[in-house]
Amino acid sequence: MKLRLTLLTAATLTAFSFAAHAAEKGTIMIMVNSLDNPYYASEAKGASEKAQALGYKTTVLSHGEDVKKQNELIDTAIGKKVQGIILDNADSTASVAAIEKAKKAGIPVVLINREIPVDDVALEQITHNNFQAGSEVANVFVEKMAEKGKYAELTCNLADNNCVTRSKSFHQVIDQYPDMVSVAKQDAKGTLIDGKRIMDSILQAHPDVKGVICGNGPVASARLRR
Repeated sequence: MKLRLTLLTAATLTAFSFAAHAAEKGTIMIMVNSLDNPYYASEAKGASEKAQALGYKTTVLSHGEDVKKQNELIDTAIGKKVQGIILDNADSTASVAAIEKAKKAGIPVVLINREIPVDDVALEQITHNNFQAGSEVANVFVEKMAEKGKYAELTCNLADNNCVTRSKSFHQVIDQYPDMVSVAKQDAKGTLIDGKRIMDSILQAHPDVKGVICGNGPVASARLRR
């Protein structure tokens, strides 16, 4: 994972170098979900360190997967006339307008991790293979379940294309095993708090559930902390 993030951030800053090759280097604003999450913190750290090594100043901010807050931060970036924005966006579809606004203001936006369903808006979209990752997780899950038993699924955020893809890949694997029985599938919105609340509800309704497959780290942590 660390290697993938290093390559991702290097590719991101390379994109900016091409876009601003003749421009004076200024500030790059980096926006991710929650800096309390090690994954997003690593994204921000890698991007910031690489940008600074290339001579840019950086500002690292968290939108907390709140579209309104993210859009306000993008407006701030436009007002400050930053050199570019590196964004792990708050919502695949709802973020398009703000990214277009930055582009019209002459500020390139590079998206990392979560793509948007529109081409030619962001300078680059740098993502990973969620389907492959989800399939690998599902294969391990089936093995640990000994190919049978009741299980629940906590999705990370069904407004996020990445999470939808992971869920589809889970089922492409798990549904091949007829003795694997799904008793619940609920959207935990990608957060620890929602994950714990939903997990408590599932266990009350299905105390004999044998396993839980989760769409991201915070949701999985909710299950572990129950």
